[in-house]
Amino acid sequence: MSYCRFSEGDVYMFYHVNGTIECCSCSIAPKVKSLFTTGLDKNDFRYKLFGKVEPCEYCNGKGCSACMVPGSLNFDSFEEALEHLQEHVEKGDVVPKRAFEGLKQDLKTEGKPSRYKK
Repeated sequence: MSYCRFSEGDVYMFYHVNGTIECCSCSIAPKVKSLFTTGLDKNDFRYKLFGKVEPCEYCNGKGCSACMVPGSLNFDSFEEALEHLQEHVEKGDVVPKRAFEGLKQDLKTEGKPSRYKK
């Protein structure tokens, strides 16, 4: 279940299978290397999906603004996730109202970030 998706605004937040709440490809998170940074050859398991990908032509795999992508952030509580969404709003990102409502409702009914954690 997602609280919001990129099709609704600038944030994609959901329950992660590891029991946390994830802000995926978060514009606030530090940038991370991608397969476009380091390249991809036939020895990589993703080769069947993407084929050969050359390392970044600007930095040759070291990591630069052209090839780095937003990372993801994980939160252990609904309160942390709500505070994070507020940071997005303060930054000027579009966050649908239902994201806040969903997190508040889950906080009230579950009191923990995931039904899988005790």
